[in-house]
Amino acid sequence: MPIRKDLYEKMIADREADEREARKESRRHWILTLLVCWGWCLAGGAITVWGFHVVDPVNGPIAVRAGPLLAAAGTLLTISIAARRRADRGEE
Repeated sequence: MPIRKDLYEKMIADREADEREARKESRRHWILTLLVCWGWCLAGGAITVWGFHVVDPVNGPIAVRAGPLLAAAGTLLTISIAARRRADRGEE
């Protein structure tokens, strides 16, 4: 028995609405991930700049070396968590 035309059009409209919502949520997820990555980079940069301004000969070089490491590690951690969440939601 064929599907009535009005039901078929309603099914199409529902699926298109679901697809728009899924894309919107995916876009929101990646924008949030990008903002968190920028936050890590800003934190690492702030620690590096602080290290250049410290007059302590022990803590200054440590901060200068730790800033980029913090930025890189935080960014990699954020991206790996975001990719894991994406895989858990079924987006491949």
